Amino acid sequence: MATRAGAAAPELDKACVGASRALDEFAEFLRGRLLGAARGRFAAGRGLFELLLRAQHGIAADTDALVDFGRRLVADTEARLAEAARAVDPRRPWQDMVGEWKADHPSRERLLGEYRREVERAREFVLARGLATLPDGESLRVVETPSFQRAVTPFAAYV
Repeated sequence: MATRAGAAAPELDKACVGASRALDEFAEFLRGRLLGAARGRFAAGRGLFELLLRAQHGIAADTDALVDFGRRLVADTEARLAEAARAVDPRRPWQDMVGEWKADHPSRERLLGEYRREVERAREFVLARGLATLPDGESLRVVETPSFQRAVTPFAAYV
């Protein structure tokens, strides 16, 4: 399990075994003691939800007002997307463009190399235009996220 953890592999393996055991015990507890005894309705309900909005989040709007606000935001966003898409290609809907753009990416095997090239291109762009100075001896390494971190850092991170 911890093959890429280096010297920490034995300790990580031991921790994983303990965590797995604890999760199994907790699942058994939930199945055996709580699930069979659970009765009634567990939804917070509108009243409690609105109380939580006011008390914990400082939001005075009720649920109906929030739904209306959300619907207005969605409609406004879609209208702005459609307008921006018309500036790019007046004959195509924005959904088609986004779908096409989402499909335009390197293969998994080429992704890291492409990312490294783009980072270098961005660095050169900044330097060529004098947008920022970089400290002497600076360097940026683009490395793959270690497998043990992918659950909490699935895309990218900067350190």
